[in-house]
Amino acid sequence: MKILLILVAMPEMKPIASIPYPIMAPPITLLLLAEICRRAGYEAELIDTRFYMSQQENEWVLNDNLLERAIAQSDAEIAGISFLSSSAQEGFRVAAYCKKYQKTVIGGGLHASVALEEFLRSNGFHYVIQGDAEEVFTSLLANLIQGSAERYPDTMHVLQAKSLRNLQTVPPVTDFSPYQRIFEQYSTYRAIYIETSRGCFKQCHFCEVARTGAAWKPFRKFPLETAFTSIEAAVSQYQINYVLIADSIATFFKAHFLEFARQMAKKFPEITTQFNSTVDCWNEEIAQACASLRCSVWFGFESGSQRVLDQIIQKGTTVEQAYEAARLCRKYAIPCGFNVLLGLPGETEEDYKLTLEFFEQLPWVHPSPNIFNPLPGTVLYDFSIEQGLLRKTEDYSIWDPERIARTGRGPIDGVDYALALQYYHKYMEMQKEAERSLTRAN
Repeated sequence: MKILLILVAMPEMKPIASIPYPIMAPPITLLLLAEICRRAGYEAELIDTRFYMSQQENEWVLNDNLLERAIAQSDAEIAGISFLSSSAQEGFRVAAYCKKYQKTVIGGGLHASVALEEFLRSNGFHYVIQGDAEEVFTSLLANLIQGSAERYPDTMHVLQAKSLRNLQTVPPVTDFSPYQRIFEQYSTYRAIYIETSRGCFKQCHFCEVARTGAAWKPFRKFPLETAFTSIEAAVSQYQINYVLIADSIATFFKAHFLEFARQMAKKFPEITTQFNSTVDCWNEEIAQACASLRCSVWFGFESGSQRVLDQIIQKGTTVEQAYEAARLCRKYAIPCGFNVLLGLPGETEEDYKLTLEFFEQLPWVHPSPNIFNPLPGTVLYDFSIEQGLLRKTEDYSIWDPERIARTGRGPIDGVDYALALQYYHKYMEMQKEAERSLTRAN
């Protein structure tokens, strides 16, 4: 039995003439589900919708006709579709194509856990899985093939997967061949994603992870041999030189992370590792260990205003912790980036100024500005709905400066987007200076 696995995803970069596909690295979801299907005895056919995009007028545009033709030509009888909220509208269109060509359609991904009513309204799915899908997905496939589950039920069935507590049952990804074109399109950057843990203890008001507590808690560790098996396979097959850790907070399990760093530095000293942390999960012991590792760290910083951190987004961190994290990165020569949210409801110019002052005092820090867009199920999304601030309640697409400048607006009423863009561009200039400083230091 063949299963058609489809990942519906947003471009990861702006259009560049020399880059044919808007993908930086093979995503975990598609390759992991394919490995799980194969181990269960099913043939897997993969579609990443970004391979069906082309550059038009400085944008990536999905070729729906080409994508629909690929789905129509697939002889798979069952289709599994996964997407995040940012790709929801495209995901529902893909489901409709699959249903049109008589495939049993199974939906999953984070959006399924936060906006189930949209799946119901779309009428494009026969089954939806909420939560960790690794075990439930293969069980459903077996039931469909054996006839104990309906192939085409009249109403959508919702399967709630429990948190997968034993991550030893999750196999390593060892076949990266579906993304050979991505490795070939970069001359010096060849990257893969791995996981070393799952979960997040934060309750940030802007983040969907906080909404899906059943799927993301408790915090769980992956066996390190799983990660290193994937890395070894990617090095052997495609000479990868970059490893991206997909964990929400890679440094939460300190001893686990320190052992990963030790082994990584020993086994793959020439490979660069990039990972996420928060300023309250970073200390001198971790920074010192990272000094022997080719790496960079990205912090969920969001704002230099304690008022914003406490009252608007409930980050659970302090600005002083952020200063200390940046100082430790400087001390141990670790390249670091700090994510910034702009355009939050209730944010004032004084909040913007405090954040800018933070970066002005730390010129080695790489600021990464992002325009806030409320996502379903989050506290700030509910607040925006209650206050009548959202222009379009089901538009979760990414708002970048070009889109705001082109349309003259953003996703939320009452936000001064001219001011937000002013600071956005200041951070982009700071990015360039931080990169120049790093180049001079090397």
